[in-house]
Amino acid sequence: MALQSTPALNHLAIFLERTDTTFLGVQKFLLFLPSLSNLREFGISLSRLTDDEGVRICEALTNLTSLSFLQLFFSFCREFSMGVTHSISRMLSSLTSLLHLELIIWSCTLTDDGLIAIADTLSQLSSLTLVNLSLGYTGVSDLGVSKIIEALQKLAHLTEFRLNLYHCHCVTDVFANRIADLLRRCISIVKVMLVLSISQITKAGEKEICKVASERKFDSFELVDW
Repeated sequence: MALQSTPALNHLAIFLERTDTTFLGVQKFLLFLPSLSNLREFGISLSRLTDDEGVRICEALTNLTSLSFLQLFFSFCREFSMGVTHSISRMLSSLTSLLHLELIIWSCTLTDDGLIAIADTLSQLSSLTLVNLSLGYTGVSDLGVSKIIEALQKLAHLTEFRLNLYHCHCVTDVFANRIADLLRRCISIVKVMLVLSISQITKAGEKEICKVASERKFDSFELVDW
């Protein structure tokens, strides 16, 4: 691939999608990725992957230790097992210079156990200033997302937090109270965006979050509930 001859490349975005017959280009992609040692910003969208493909791609990303920005977008992956989430965790643990993380897992078979594995690693990425998590149409509940909140409370430099729980039917006011507590405790956070549409969070739960937001007077605060 031509990208193999550009070691000085510092920004790259890639989209990979499985066809009906094969996952085109993945072998070549995995071969050239580790050679981009100067890469600072990387975004990848992965659609309809198998479990094994997801694991192998995450393993390849562990070599990109110079990254400061990562956007990782999984969509419509029906084999999103613990193997994939553990691979994501191992990959993240190697990115010690990461400042900006966007992790989108949309309409995949993500469970609380998988989200907890990711949360355990997230809490160790002390340099993070922005975290954007989008978990729409997954099976996560209060248990998993609460562990994410616990992890975020350990990030002393976090200034911006975005969370999308669209169509997460197992998320309730228990989580809303955890979010309110995070916003109350983490004084470094100044920008917040929450999408809580079609969850089990009630108006009372949303009111508690908005109350804290009013007290904190964030630079930017948005709560979406269509």
